[in-house]
Amino acid sequence: MTATRTYTVERYADPFIRCDECGKRAEGFVVDPHPDSEIDGANWPCGHKAAADTVCPSWSPVNGCQCEEHLGKVEHDPA
Repeated sequence: MTATRTYTVERYADPFIRCDECGKRAEGFVVDPHPDSEIDGANWPCGHKAAADTVCPSWSPVNGCQCEEHLGKVEHDPA
């Protein structure tokens, strides 16, 4: 017998969010409504259940990265 599970991915607007465990870009997080889910809350696409944080302190959904304008430099990878 084969079981199929359905889940969704809530995507982040900020393209500079990185997984705290592996450092790779986290595009969003998994939302799995099943109570025994092992992937609910995991970062997408790496799958780590770790925190994720932005590496761009000046990013906004309106203007994007403003590090060079506000801080005089950019110390993070491009989106």
